[in-house]
Amino acid sequence: MNDRISALLKEKHINNKNVNVMAKSILITGAGGTVGEALARFLLERYCDKTVILLDHSDSALNVCYKNLNKYKNAHFYIGDYADTKMFNWLIRKYNVDTVFHCAAYKIVPMVDLNPVSAFENNTEKSNKLFRMCGENKIQNCIFMSSYEAFISKNIFGDTKRIAEILLEQNSTKYPDTKYCALRFGFVLNSSGSVIYLFEEQARKGENITVTHKEVERYVCSVDEVVDGAVVLLEMGETGCLYTLNMKKPIKIYELAKYYQMKYNERSKIVITQLRPGDKIYEEPLGCENGFSTSLNNQVFKNNKIYINWNTFNENYSKLIKNIESENYERIYDLIRTCTKNIEVM
Repeated sequence: MNDRISALLKEKHINNKNVNVMAKSILITGAGGTVGEALARFLLERYCDKTVILLDHSDSALNVCYKNLNKYKNAHFYIGDYADTKMFNWLIRKYNVDTVFHCAAYKIVPMVDLNPVSAFENNTEKSNKLFRMCGENKIQNCIFMSSYEAFISKNIFGDTKRIAEILLEQNSTKYPDTKYCALRFGFVLNSSGSVIYLFEEQARKGENITVTHKEVERYVCSVDEVVDGAVVLLEMGETGCLYTLNMKKPIKIYELAKYYQMKYNERSKIVITQLRPGDKIYEEPLGCENGFSTSLNNQVFKNNKIYINWNTFNENYSKLIKNIESENYERIYDLIRTCTKNIEVM
C-alpha cells in the first residue's frame, strides 16, 4: 500500500511541545464539521484552561458534536449563522473571545458547482463579514481554514475560497489589532464526507467500488495534520499571510480503492464511473501563486506574498455583488472567476 495512505490511516498528532497556545477563549465556526470538531477536541483535551465555543448552523451536526464533547465543562454549543452580527457580538462579549477559527463552508465540490450563488454568499461574502467583525471587536487571532482547491482553481469551491483569502488580506490592512492567517489544505481523508467511508461500505458489502477516474489524484491529509497546522499559526503565523499544509505528495484515489478491495478479500470489483461537475484529474504540484518562503515546524509552508491590484479586484467584486443583489445570475460563473484572475500587480 502507498506509504502516504498507510501513514494517514494511522492518525497521529505531532507533538508540538514548542508551540505555546496563548488563546484563552476560542470560537469555532462550522464546529459540527470534521475539522471544527477535531480542533475543539484537541483544544479541550490538551488545554484544560481553554474555553471553546462551538457554533454551527446545522442542529444535527452540532448534536453529534455535543454527544462527543459535552463531557468537557468548558465546551459551549450554539446553533446559528456565523455571520449573524447580533449572535457573534453576544458570544464575543459573553465569553471574552480572543481567537476565531473559521471552518464553516459549503465544501462538496459538485454541489457547490451546481449552486454558485449560495456557495459565494456562504463561503465568501459571509466570510468577509466575519473577518470584518473580528477586526471591529479587536479579536487577537482569526484563522481562516481555506483549501488547496484555491490554488489555480478549476471549480467554484476553489474560487470562493480564493476570493475569501484575498478579502482576508484586505481586512488585515484595515484592522491591525487582529492577526489574520489563512491555511490551505487538501482532501481530508477521514472527514465526514470522505470517500473512504463509501469505499469501506462498498467493499464490506461486496458491492462494486466506484471511482470517478483511474488517474484521479489528490493531495490528502488527515484531520490531525490540519489541526496541528492550524494551531502552529496561532503562535508563528504572520498577519495577512497565507500558508499551505505540508501534504508530502498526492495519492491516486484508485490506490485507496484497491486498499479497501484487498481489505475485504477482493470480493468487490473497482468500477470507473465518470468525473462529476467541478472535478479535476490531476492536482497542481504542491505550491502557491508565487512560491514558498519558509516552513513552520515543517508542518506548514508560508506562501510568498503576491501583490493585488486592489482597484481591479474591488471593481470586479463590486460588479459580482451587484449582479447577485439584482438576481442577474446568467454570468455568475464568469463573474466569480473574474475576481480571481488577472488581479495581480505585474
